[in-house]
Parts: sequence; structure tokens; C-alpha cells
Amino acid sequence: MMANSNRSRPSKSTPLAFFGTADFSAPSLRGLITAGFNIAVVITKPDTRQGRGRSLSPPAVKTIALEHDLPLIQPPDKAALSAALTDFTGVTTGIVVAYGMILPPIVLDHFSSGLVNVHASLLPRWRGPSPIEAAILEGDTETGVTLMSLAPAMDSGPIYTQAHLPLSDAETKPELYKSLAELGSQVLTQALPDILEGELTPEPQDEAAVTYCPLIQKNDGLIDWQQPAEQIARQIRAYLGWPGSRTEINATTVTITTAHPINLSGAPGEFLVTETGELLVYCQTGALIIDRLIPAGKREMSGQDFARGHLTRPI
Repeated sequence: MMANSNRSRPSKSTPLAFFGTADFSAPSLRGLITAGFNIAVVITKPDTRQGRGRSLSPPAVKTIALEHDLPLIQPPDKAALSAALTDFTGVTTGIVVAYGMILPPIVLDHFSSGLVNVHASLLPRWRGPSPIEAAILEGDTETGVTLMSLAPAMDSGPIYTQAHLPLSDAETKPELYKSLAELGSQVLTQALPDILEGELTPEPQDEAAVTYCPLIQKNDGLIDWQQPAEQIARQIRAYLGWPGSRTEINATTVTITTAHPINLSGAPGEFLVTETGELLVYCQTGALIIDRLIPAGKREMSGQDFARGHLTRPI
């Protein structure tokens, strides 16, 4: 059960360090600020170069910190992080939300009052760096967020509380990412006062129920048409954005952004145009109608528009 934070809590004056880099962490930082928690320092990774112009782009939490005149540090590595924390010896409690770096023991030791981590799964299911994608790929019927006490081993710490989110087997990664980021912010701001006051005790994870998800690589987006249509449709939804789900159609590399399975059989990997002009591909079992795709170097278009320029033979 989530804690009730409607009443005024002295724990909100506790100085907190906030670790976060990915966009997933931005709602949690905003939520803490809005709820009146004392953010003593925001710690995020350095700006990165993005886009064709390779201009520097700041993490979202940096922008939020600057908007609210919060102390900000951007250490490039673990040694620099440890050194920077010597300026914040009075800050012994921290919040970690999608920071993007495994904190070394010397940093964990600095936070003698503990670090609270927001993780985008219902631990112990989907420990690891890609829990949102894993939930979609596996066709999970629910996911959620977990608040846990950070431990040295990845995602292994005891659990304070969880919030569940049902899945319809239609969500895309960007949709689920946004939903879980907002849910994580809500759970964090509601439960944190009780955590800080010691009224919410973490419970150990069930090690027998642990599952892991790996770091996703670019080549994971290559589509294997020897998979069932349902599984490939999940891959397309899970990898939307990055790494994208890629294949070749008549020597043209495309990234498929939207597709839905249908009950037809044929040679896996064969692309056809249906009598109604839809772009179809057979899979190991079933087939996919490709609704939208992005040809290399071009803008997103409908499967029908692509088919008119690249395929002519109807079923």
C-alpha cells in the first residue's frame, strides 16, 4: 500500500541528492520539487552530442535543475562523481531514477542514510537495463514501478512499495515509457515521507522469481521473419524509436513503425501487396500488415504508399 503524504511532514526538509539522466527521471524530479522536498543537489551525466549538427544537448533533469536554481553537477565518470560528492558531506540520502551509471561502493557508502531507487518493472521481474522493452516483448499482462533501497548488485535491493499498471498487448515503448515515468513520480512523492521517517520498511525480493533483461544493442532491431507474427509485432512496438525494427524490402532498408498480425500463411520474409493495396509480409506463423514504415533517408509513410512504389504483385 502506498503511503499517504497529504499531511505536512518534517521529513521533507531532509536534504536529498537526486541522480537522474534519462527523460524517464524528469517527472520524478519535477514531482519532488512540486511536493516541496529539499533537493540539495542534482547529479546527472554530461551533455551529449545529438542530431546531424552534433550540437550539445543537456539531460532533461539539468534543464529542470537550472529552472529551479538547484545545485547541479555533471561528473563524467565514477571517480569524478566520488570527488564531487565531497562538497556535499551533509547530504546522506539520495534518490536514483534512470541515472545511467552503476554507482560504485564509495558512492553508496557516502549515502549512509540510503538511496531510494525507482525501477520501471515489478521486481524481481525484469532486473536489468531494459525492463520496459522486456515487458512488451514478452507480452506481459501487467508491469509497473518499484521503489527499492539501492544495493550493490543491479536491481537487487529490498522493496519499499510497488504500483501496478495493466497492459493490453498494444502499447509501444514511448507510450509505456511515459506512463511509467509519471507513475514512478507519483509513487515516489507519495511514499518518500514514510521512507525517510522509517515508517515504511523494505522487504527482500523473492530471489526464486528473478528474471533479467539485457542491454539492448542496435542489431537487436534486425527483424527475423522466422519468428511468429505476434512476436515480431511486439518487437516493433518494443523497439519503436530505438533501435527500431529494420528489414529490407526489394533492396530498400526500412524501419517498420506500426504493424498488426493477421491469420495468413506463406513463405517467411515474402512481401506482397494485398488486393486492397496493403503491404503484407509472411512470418514463421501468421503474417503482418505493415501499416507504417520509414525508408532509409526518407520520412515515415504508410505501408500502402511504400507498396505502390516498390511492389506491384497482389495476392
